[in-house]
Amino acid sequence: MFSRRCSDVVSADTTVADPLGRLDLLGRAIQVQRGTLASQYMGFNRLSTVYKSSGSSSRHAAFIILDRRLSSGLSFTTNYTYGKSIDNASDASPDKNVLSTGTTLGAVTFGAPLNADRSISTYDIKHVFSSTLVYDLPLGHNRRFLETGWTPLRWLVGDWTVSGLLHVDDGYPFLPTIADTNRLSGPDQTHTVRPDLVPGAPLINPLWRRDCPIGTLCEPYINPAAFMRPLKGQLGNAPRTLDVRGPIERFIDLSFQKNFALGASSRRIQFRVDMINAFNHPNFRLSSGNSGTDLFGSLPSETAITAAEYDAWAKFNNKPLSTSPQGQALIAQAQQIVIGSRLPSGALPVDFFHVRLPQGFATTNANSFDITTPDGYKLYRSRQAYGSGFGQLGAVPNPRYIQFGLKIFF
Repeated sequence: MFSRRCSDVVSADTTVADPLGRLDLLGRAIQVQRGTLASQYMGFNRLSTVYKSSGSSSRHAAFIILDRRLSSGLSFTTNYTYGKSIDNASDASPDKNVLSTGTTLGAVTFGAPLNADRSISTYDIKHVFSSTLVYDLPLGHNRRFLETGWTPLRWLVGDWTVSGLLHVDDGYPFLPTIADTNRLSGPDQTHTVRPDLVPGAPLINPLWRRDCPIGTLCEPYINPAAFMRPLKGQLGNAPRTLDVRGPIERFIDLSFQKNFALGASSRRIQFRVDMINAFNHPNFRLSSGNSGTDLFGSLPSETAITAAEYDAWAKFNNKPLSTSPQGQALIAQAQQIVIGSRLPSGALPVDFFHVRLPQGFATTNANSFDITTPDGYKLYRSRQAYGSGFGQLGAVPNPRYIQFGLKIFF
C-alpha cells in the first residue's frame, strides 16, 4: 500500500531489489514490483493455494410453504424463502477449490486479511418465490359439468387439465472490480482490485430505463457515479460483493393436457401442450461472475495528450486544430496538466485519477470533457479506460418453447 503522504518520494510504478536477496543468472539482484512486497508471500507475484482451510461461510434463511389440495380438482403449492449467505472465499480463484469455481480474485491475494473479503456470497439469492398449480377443469367425464351432453362438444372441451409453474427471484449480487492491477502487481492479476465507493451515491443508476435495458448505448443498471478509481497502489474500499440486485426475474411455464380413454380399461392417450416461458417474458440479471463488473478495463493513460488525440477532440468540439497557433496553445495547456503534475520520481500523484465520475459517464463521449482543465482531462482519460460493459444487465437465455406431444398409457 502507498499513501499520499509518501507519494512525493515513492512511485507505485517502479520496482525494487528483491528483499529475499534472489539473484539472476548473471549474479544481479532480481527486481520485483512493489506490490509483491504486500502479497501473501513477499516477493512472489502469485502463488496458488489449493484446498485452503481458512475459508468460512454461513447461511441463514427462513421459508414458508403452503400445500393445498381442494375437492374441486384444484391443488397448488407455494413456497417463499428469504435467505442470506456470507463467506470470504466464494469465487476466490486461484484458490478455486474452497467453495466454488472462481473467476474473481480476492483482496487476500495482495496480502489483505481474509476478513477484507468477507461479504455476501457471489451466488446468494435473497428472495425466492415458487408456486405450482394443477387444475382439472370442471368439464367432462366424472367432473361437475358436461359429463353428459353433445358428444362433439364434450370431446372438444372436456377432460382438460391445466398445470403451471411460477418462479420469482431477485438475482445475484454485484461484484465491483477493476480489470487492471492498479500498479499493485504484474498484469496477470486482473479482476482483483476493487473501486472506492462514493458515499451517498445510489448504486442503481437513476438514468437506467426499461425501454433501453441492455447494451453499451444504454445507461448501465449499476451507477458508475457511485464509484471512484482508488488511489494508485491501493485496493479500494468497496466490498467484494454489493447487496444490489437486478430487476425481479419472473418465469412462467404452462402445460395443457387432455386424456382420451381407450375402451373400458385404464388405457388412454394424453394430448399435451407444454409452454416454457409461456408469455415470452424477457428477464435480465447481473452476472454472478466477473463479466461486466470492471469499472475500468485498464489504467488510464498517464502520458500527455498527443497531437492526434487533441485534433480528434478539437474536431468534436469545433476548436482550432493543433496546426494553428490557437490550437498549439490549447494542446500545450492540456499537456501541462500532466507534465506539471509529475513528481520528482517521474510518476503522477497516486490520486491523479481519483476523481468522481459524473452521472451519465457511461454514455458520454470522452471528447465531451474539457481537456484544458485538470478535472476535464482526468475524466477524458478515465472515460477512455472505462469498461463499457460495467454494470450492464445480461439477458437470461430463456426463449419461449412450445412442445406438442402424445403420451400413451397402457
